[in-house]
Amino acid sequence: MFIRSIVFSFFYIMAVFFLSANNNPTQSASVDLSILKHANKFLTDKRLHSVSVGVVKNGLVYTKHLGELTPNMGNTPNNNTIYEIGSVSKTMTGFLVAKAVKEGKLQLDVNINDYFPNPLTVLSPDNNPVTVRQLLTHSSGIPKELNIDKDKLSQQSFINSLNTIDTTNTKHQFIYSSAAIELLAYILETVYQTPFDSLLQNTLKQEAKMTSTKVNLTTKELNNFAYGYSAEGELMPAHIKKEVLWGGSGFIKSTFSDLTRYLQLQLNQNNSLVQLSQQKLLHISGTDSMSYLWIAVDNTDTKTHFVHHGGLEGTQNWLMVFPEYGMGISVITNSSFPQVAGMLKELALKIIDDIKPFGKKSLYLALSDLCQENVDDCLKKYQQLKNCCNNDYSFEKPNELNSLGYSLLNNGQITKAITVLSLLVKEFPDDANAYDSLADAYYQDKNLLLATSNFKKSLALNPNNNNAKNMIEKIMKND
Repeated sequence: MFIRSIVFSFFYIMAVFFLSANNNPTQSASVDLSILKHANKFLTDKRLHSVSVGVVKNGLVYTKHLGELTPNMGNTPNNNTIYEIGSVSKTMTGFLVAKAVKEGKLQLDVNINDYFPNPLTVLSPDNNPVTVRQLLTHSSGIPKELNIDKDKLSQQSFINSLNTIDTTNTKHQFIYSSAAIELLAYILETVYQTPFDSLLQNTLKQEAKMTSTKVNLTTKELNNFAYGYSAEGELMPAHIKKEVLWGGSGFIKSTFSDLTRYLQLQLNQNNSLVQLSQQKLLHISGTDSMSYLWIAVDNTDTKTHFVHHGGLEGTQNWLMVFPEYGMGISVITNSSFPQVAGMLKELALKIIDDIKPFGKKSLYLALSDLCQENVDDCLKKYQQLKNCCNNDYSFEKPNELNSLGYSLLNNGQITKAITVLSLLVKEFPDDANAYDSLADAYYQDKNLLLATSNFKKSLALNPNNNNAKNMIEKIMKND
């Protein structure tokens, strides 16, 4: 670990020196510096061993690899390292579906039985059919996983098990389902009369010059494979045996070079398949919709952008694509434990916040690390930014402080959370949700008097706040 720290410090110092020597930092320098700054901070958590970051901006590609794939071995990942990408695989399956739709091999709203020689009449009866649109948007009613004994799992047992499911009461609800995506991969294989893995490789090579993305690896390719670790440093299982099913739901492997090419593909708005695959098919809730297995997020700053997370026993990654601004990011680490997804997402968003050509900078991202360490210094920094840079940061958005408070609350730092959420209600005294959040923090602190008081304030501002009503009733019953 000592060697790794020296290497990190060297690159970081050189990056800072390079920038300080230029009065007008180039895009390359600013992107590189941002990646190094935040990736180094990410790796200060000793549960993490490595991280790879790829940014595409204005047609240029930036990649940085830090840390060690194997603890204490000095084997830094590189562009040819092969990673398991988990559920980011789903977006690639969605892209293949878009291809099939464009070529007339699939239709979004017909019964999927049209594509099988042996119809799944229980799963998809004529009077209540499952459609490709529903599979793409996790609204088919198929559960996340099927209850099949591992030793008995086969493509046929999977299909047989699917055809025992009655989706009458679950259809049209958003139920994230890997099983549904495996069914999509089976449909693709059927309509193209080509193995799914071959279809995947051929399409991505043709559309994006991706030559190292596949489900099943050769023995030689395993030499570049990134094995993963738990928080305790335990080597975790890897999905490197030949896939029993199709693999389209979460078992695709890819090099980092290919992942950045995939970002470039997704940013190519002149590609008709990309345009089709990014069309919104179903609104989920709030700002989120489903396209062809991407989560499409609407935001006043970023317009519509597309995100997906992937995680397995030994790896975690995020892909984010901002077509409106010609920008995307891929971050991946060969460590996996419950907190990694959130940490990795924050890493990606901090880099995007630094280099984005749109909107104000996020207060939450600017203050989150400092608040975890020292909440008093965090509040001082908040005031400094407000005094000097009020127009540069999103001070007008209550959700910034709210997110900051809940990040502390979720980490068990209740007293710090109360401090931040108290600032929130001071800054936004007419915001019902601010009082509701502070009340939640007081409730977790077992201060029922102040919890009740703030729930009542929230309810006075928003009489339809059912959470506040329920919590007041709960507190009164237990009093």
